[in-house]
Amino acid sequence: MKIAIISSAHPEKCPYIKYYTDVLERLNLNFDLLSWNRDGFYKSFMKNNYYWFNYRSLETKNNLLKLFDYYKFSKFVSNNIKDTDYDILILYDTASVVFLWPLLCKKFKKKYIYDIRDYSPIIPCIRMFMHKIIVNSKFTVISSPGYKKWLPRNYEYIIGHNLRRKLLNIPMIIPCFFSNKVIKILTIGQIRNFSPNASLVEAVGNKSNILLEFVGYGNEYENLKKYSKKFHNILFTGRYKKDEEADIVKNVDFINILLPDTLSFNTPLSNRFYLSLIYRKPMIVNEESIQAKYVLKYKLGIVIKKGDNIYEKICEYVKTFDQNIFLWGCDTLLKEIKVDIDEFERVLIDALI
Repeated sequence: MKIAIISSAHPEKCPYIKYYTDVLERLNLNFDLLSWNRDGFYKSFMKNNYYWFNYRSLETKNNLLKLFDYYKFSKFVSNNIKDTDYDILILYDTASVVFLWPLLCKKFKKKYIYDIRDYSPIIPCIRMFMHKIIVNSKFTVISSPGYKKWLPRNYEYIIGHNLRRKLLNIPMIIPCFFSNKVIKILTIGQIRNFSPNASLVEAVGNKSNILLEFVGYGNEYENLKKYSKKFHNILFTGRYKKDEEADIVKNVDFINILLPDTLSFNTPLSNRFYLSLIYRKPMIVNEESIQAKYVLKYKLGIVIKKGDNIYEKICEYVKTFDQNIFLWGCDTLLKEIKVDIDEFERVLIDALI
């Protein structure tokens, strides 16, 4: 069987590619990866089965220009797959799928897996077309149940969590919750979304019992860093290596997941959400996000409503924290996620053998 994985971002920024390659490698199945190195920062490491589209496309570009760049990437993909007898395609990006549709329709009906990892700005323009994409896929994966809010109804979607199976097997060492005088809050990964992060900076800035750390990089990193200069307890450390992530997370008390109130941010389950669960760190989320439903149901942290005094809510949470209830919530939800991962892998394996 010949398989192609098609990703519009570099693999180092797409951990979800591993959810598929883990299974492919377990089954001793070969695959090709066609990827776009679009920010120019990551090295296009060479492997025989990796094909790179090295074309820079800044995240700050407007959506129309970004769409044109996706068209260029799709042409690169099309040129590489049209004359190759692939049995299965694994496709992640909606814009790329749209541009590849003539080829998919002609050659790959019921031979592609459509994996939706985020909300695309083009969704409102292609709502009817989405039916065709989904019905002609082998199956469609969504990384969050929240996506059903804007996807076509009456279809069966497979949940593909942003979590590798092996992380569920990490031996749990119960952390010493809030054992230091200073409460450490971590924002890790893509540093974007100025407004909600600036609100948190303002809320905890110059508080002697709080340290707020931004680890990672993104299009608002420099703006937030400049904005935070007037506060002595806000730390920016820049990019990090993936293998450093566990140690970074283990040394904090909270993970910040405050996001804008939009469909593209309210409906996903973020990578930080899973980091919070795996490493048993309470999370701070906004009321509008789907993550707030999980936080309330499983007692996983703090839900911030508009107008709340964020600093007071953090202090009150620490004061009344119940370790047993929090750990129960993490364990219970992780067991449910494992059931979803089992089902995802079962459906994938059935499609491959």
